[in-house]
Formats: sequence, C-alpha cells, structure tokens
Amino acid sequence: MLDIKKLYDLQEIDLQLSALEKELVKLANNLKDKSKIELVDNSLKNLENRMSNIASQQRATERALSDIEDKLENINSRLYGGTVSNPQQLAATEEERQFTSNLKEETEDKLLLIMDQLDKIEPDLIKIRTLKTQLETERPILENEWRESEVKIKTDLEDLRTKRSEIVPNLSGNILLLYDSLSKKTEGKVLAMVERGICQGCRLSLTTQELQKLRSNSEMVRCNSCDRILYLMG
Repeated sequence: MLDIKKLYDLQEIDLQLSALEKELVKLANNLKDKSKIELVDNSLKNLENRMSNIASQQRATERALSDIEDKLENINSRLYGGTVSNPQQLAATEEERQFTSNLKEETEDKLLLIMDQLDKIEPDLIKIRTLKTQLETERPILENEWRESEVKIKTDLEDLRTKRSEIVPNLSGNILLLYDSLSKKTEGKVLAMVERGICQGCRLSLTTQELQKLRSNSEMVRCNSCDRILYLMG
C-alpha cells in the first residue's frame, strides 16, 4: 500500500529544495550583477561630459564677450575722445559702435542661456553623484549579506538532501517513477488533498466512486482532471 505520508514528505522536501536552489541562483546573479552601479556611473560620466562641454562654451563666450567689450571701449574712446572728427568717419564709427553693442547684447544673452543650462544640470549632477556614493557604500554590505545567505542555503540544501535520501529507499521504484513524472507536470505539487469532495489541486469535484476508493484507502486514487495523487486529511 502506498505510504502517502512518506510521499507527502518527499514532495515537501522537493518543493523546498527547488525554492532554495532558485534562491541560490538568484544570489549568485546578484553577486555578479553590477549593472545598477555601472548604469549610474555611465549616466554620471555622460552628465559630467555634458557639463564640461557647456562650461567650455561658457569660458569661450566669456572670452568673446571680453574682447567685444574691449573693442566697444576702443570705439567709444575714438568716438567720444575727439580722435574722429570727419563726419563720414563719425558715421562709420557710430555704425561700428551700434553693431558692436548689438553683438555684445547677443553674446550676453548667449552667456545667460549657457549659465542657465549649467544651473539646470547642477542639481541632477549632485543627485546622481549622491546615488552613486550610496550604491557603492551599500554594495559591500549587500554582498556580505548575500554570501552569508549562500552559506545558510547550502547548509539547508545539504540537510534536505540527507532527509530526502532517507525517504526515497522506502518508496517503490514504480511510485518514484510516477512521482517524477507528475512532478514535472505539476511543478512539484504531485499530491492534492481532498476536502468536501473537491480536489484542492484543480478545485474540481470527485465522483462518488473516487471518494469511496479514497476513503477505503485500499488503492492509489488519482484525480481524473489534474492527474495528481489524492489523499484525505486525518
């Protein structure tokens, strides 16, 4: 006669083994995966490069503005210092002064736009630098926790495999073959409890004949719907 208790214990052990093995893979992936830090680092480099380029534009524009101001000062000196007296020269110099004044305004506006870009980037730069520092600070702590979890899981896996090896010899070869086959189909949930005449694996009702066989405990009963091995509580 099938020992449901041993089969149930085997199922529970295998479900725990599967869950722990998945967790072990997840931990190994966590230890290898540094993509979050790399992503933040790349974003920071891109932002710093962008800021460096804008800062370079600012310096070039400031130099250009300084040259324009020097030129305008020279024009004003010629215009109002008595150097230029000829009417035609005065008109030409005034035109040059007006052109240079307009160029100065345009350059000042350009410089303000550049400074505005820098002001907008600065908070993002501070934010991403802070995030990078936080991730780099947290990473060693997390890695230590993951490694500790790995050790514990490996110990738990060893204990579970020992328990499994103690159960398996007590089950017949045919039952183990059936168990392995059903385990693949049902994601490890080979057995299903019957409660109030309903299979808890697929939530469908059993026939009267199936219930009678199950209550008599004379043979293995499997659900006609989900194919699981059925059992009653108590």
